[in-house]
Amino acid sequence: MSLALAVMETMIECRELDVADLLMGQKYNRIIKPDWCKFNAKDEEFDPHLMRPIEVSLRNDGKYYVVDGQNRVTMLQLRGIKKVWCRIHIGLTYSKESKLFVRLDESTRKIQAGQVCQALIEARDPEVLDIQSIVENYGFYLNLGNNKNYNFQITSDNQIRCVGGVRKLYKKNGRELLDKCFNLIKLSWDGEPDSLRKTIIESVMLFIKTYKEYGVKDSDLVKKWKDHSACSIILDANSNCKVKERSSFKPYGKELLRIYNSGRREADRLPDRF
Repeated sequence: MSLALAVMETMIECRELDVADLLMGQKYNRIIKPDWCKFNAKDEEFDPHLMRPIEVSLRNDGKYYVVDGQNRVTMLQLRGIKKVWCRIHIGLTYSKESKLFVRLDESTRKIQAGQVCQALIEARDPEVLDIQSIVENYGFYLNLGNNKNYNFQITSDNQIRCVGGVRKLYKKNGRELLDKCFNLIKLSWDGEPDSLRKTIIESVMLFIKTYKEYGVKDSDLVKKWKDHSACSIILDANSNCKVKERSSFKPYGKELLRIYNSGRREADRLPDRF
């Protein structure tokens, strides 16, 4: 079975082709990433529902050249799959193939992190639901794009925009540390908009992890941090670090450390681990 439609002087046809007949390695193609292919070829990772048709060009020599999808083809080869659905472009020159590759890439609109979380909430994903529960416990809310999940107005004072960053922190550090992080943010800055920026959230988490074994009391941190606005912490950290260091969160963690150590006896100060 096939589906064909005419587009100007070219033809597009959709049907199954033998994987072995697909030729790869055009100069305009993406570089094949072996690690990605091996990982996604595993039984626990491979999902046929995620397989989009492979974009191929049927040239005058009667052969099928992959325009877009050679990483997916490599993955299929590793799984031993023999056939795959393809969208076949007939009548393209090599130059038009190259331009098609660019246009295909440009037309792929990446889903925003908030929209991803909204969909996962609808799917009752336990991880995202747990993250949502943690932040809402402190009066904060995830920015989900259209915020359909909430039946009230979310203001800039309680809104977390770096949803993707929070998910990464949860995956990397676990529930306990993420909960501790937002507890400190709530007690220290009480929902100040700048305290919910990625810079502060990440640097507080970095501080917690760095000094986890030192037995620092949360109340001692809050007592020091709450006297400094989140905005001033960001500005002071930026002014005291080199521009190239701003790509990491260490300068902001160092500023939190400076504030904590301020006025303490030498013996009571935390060492600089940043």
